[in-house]
Amino acid sequence: MDVTAYLMFDGRCEEAFQFYERCLGGKIQRLVRYSDMPDCPPEMKQAVGDRIAHVNLKVDGCMLMGSDSGDPQKYPHEGYKGFSVCINSQDVDQAEKVFQALSEQATTITMPLSKTSWSERFGMLVDRYGVEWMVNVDMRG
Repeated sequence: MDVTAYLMFDGRCEEAFQFYERCLGGKIQRLVRYSDMPDCPPEMKQAVGDRIAHVNLKVDGCMLMGSDSGDPQKYPHEGYKGFSVCINSQDVDQAEKVFQALSEQATTITMPLSKTSWSERFGMLVDRYGVEWMVNVDMRG
């Protein structure tokens, strides 16, 4: 069994996942637009245009998935609440590189990446898309 974060966007999913691909060093495996779906109702295709129906980004054997809302009336939303996407690394340099990349135009650096009592490095931020991230260096190896 796998547990995977699935992020919903308001029309910026493709832009966000291109950013995450660059920041995390992953590769977008699949990107499907609502307009490409043969079973998508015509009224929905008209309402959502070329928004993303599904995308998955593979990073070191893990998957991050997302889409744009199929109901544009649900957005703009008030941001993600009650969760963070957590990146665990065993490499301090890698964690610093990822944190720096995700920080580009971040709305909030909640906790700068630094040494803590439980980790060689730990930091938290809210990226330019409103997604909360935690970057942790897990040295238990």
